[in-house]
Amino acid sequence: MDVMLPLIPHGASKIANNLSVVKENGDWIYFHGCLPVAIHAESDVIAFRILTASFINTGRCKNIDIIRVFGVSKSSVIRSVKKYSEGGAKAFLSAKVTRGN
Repeated sequence: MDVMLPLIPHGASKIANNLSVVKENGDWIYFHGCLPVAIHAESDVIAFRILTASFINTGRCKNIDIIRVFGVSKSSVIRSVKKYSEGGAKAFLSAKVTRGN
């Protein structure tokens, strides 16, 4: 039986098994083990929602993991996961439908 240690980069916050994140120079950098898999600016809320919803949707982590690490509300995570499940990443990029449009 091979055992793989849960390696995470120095200073990283563990999101879930083999998934971690580091905030560096205004960017969030996501790692699978020690390999970077995604990056976005700290101010890029849409990229954050797409990435975290995709991690949850694919089973890489759970809602509570994102809430705990990033300090975001449960309702915002649930909305993002629902939006991602129903329309994928493009659902976050389409124009909002509002009354009067």
